[in-house]
Amino acid sequence: MDEPLELIVETDDAPDENTRRDIMNAAQLVLERYGIHHALLSITLVDHNHIRELNCNYRGIDAATDILSFPQYDTLEEIIDDVLSGAPVHLGDLVLCLEEVRENCRVHFFGFDEELPRLIIHGMLHIIGKTHQSYDTSDPMLVEQEQLLAEYLDTRSTEN
Repeated sequence: MDEPLELIVETDDAPDENTRRDIMNAAQLVLERYGIHHALLSITLVDHNHIRELNCNYRGIDAATDILSFPQYDTLEEIIDDVLSGAPVHLGDLVLCLEEVRENCRVHFFGFDEELPRLIIHGMLHIIGKTHQSYDTSDPMLVEQEQLLAEYLDTRSTEN
């Protein structure tokens, strides 16, 4: 099997080593937390114009966004069933725009080192079939997202 997580850079805004590590480790945390092993996922970094085009084509929103999730499964149960059966599992694709992540940080006063893993975790939760009804912080998926983020940030701080 290929590498389970593949990072593809299709932008001149190439990530540094710490950014690459945060992207891969935050995605891996979600996979581990849900017992998903031997599954493939691609994470593609694109520029502002490319993510705007994707957002328009797939969501009907003619504006750039920070991250898009393209899951291949509808539910976590379907993923686990295929993983347990030994079938090849391609979870889907995340598309991320680092320019938009930085803009989020500027507008919402978040640090990049916190916002980047938050968005990867958010996208990964969508990849495994989780949804949210709103962006209210009490929404169950967003509560779960913040719990996973706290765990990730705690783990990252003890590694450094």
